[in-house]
Amino acid sequence: MTHLEQELENLILSLTQASVFFNDVSVDEKRFHTIANVADLMVTLHDVENFRPVYINDLAAEFYGFDRNWLKGWDYLYYLKTVHPNTLYALVESVKFFSDRQTGFLNLTYKLKKHTGDWKIVYGCTKTIYSLPSGKPKYAVSVTMEQEKLKPPRSKKSDGMEILNMLSPREKDILRCLAQDLSTKEIAEQLSLSEHTISSYRKNLIQKMEVNSSLGLVKYGIWLLENK
Repeated sequence: MTHLEQELENLILSLTQASVFFNDVSVDEKRFHTIANVADLMVTLHDVENFRPVYINDLAAEFYGFDRNWLKGWDYLYYLKTVHPNTLYALVESVKFFSDRQTGFLNLTYKLKKHTGDWKIVYGCTKTIYSLPSGKPKYAVSVTMEQEKLKPPRSKKSDGMEILNMLSPREKDILRCLAQDLSTKEIAEQLSLSEHTISSYRKNLIQKMEVNSSLGLVKYGIWLLENK
C-alpha cells in the first residue's frame, strides 16, 4: 500500500467511525470538516453521483485561494478549470472509475493551478466512501499532495544511493523522466525507445525497487535529480 493509500484509508476509517453520513445522502458538515483538517494533505469530498466536488479542507482551500470549504455556485466551475489541459485525462479516468463502480484506489498524477498562477504537479488518491443501496457510488474522498513535498525514499542519503547504484544508466534515465512528469510516450520519444519498452522498464523497476506504484518510482527519480 502506498503512502497516499494508507493516509486515505486512515481518513476513511475516521470518517466512518464518526458516522458523517446519514439519511442516505446527507453529510454532517461540521464533523467532516473537523476530521478532514487533521490530515496533513489536501482533502476533497466528491459527489460522484453528480460528478462534482462538494468540499475541500483548509489546506486545499489555501492552495486554490478559496475563502470557503463547502463549494457552491461558480466554485464548481473554477475547480474544474484548475486542472491543466494536458492532464484532463485525470477527469476522464475518474468518471470512468466511478461509472464502473470500482471499489479500489484510483491513483492519478496531474497538474493543478495554484492561486498564485503556478501549475503544480500533484499526486492524488481517491476511493468511494459511501454508496447508495443500489450499489451506485455516492460520495468519494481524495487526498492530494504536491510533488515537491514528497520526502526522500530513505532517511539516510547512503541508503538511497545504495539502492540506486543497483540500477543501469538506462533505468536511471527513466526514473529521472518520471520525476519530471513525462508520459510514457514522451519518455519513449526522449530516449528513442518504444512505449512498450518504457512500460516494461517501469514494471520491472517497481519490482526491483520494491515500491508499490509509479509514485514510489518518482520519489527515487527526484532523489536522482537532487543528488547528481
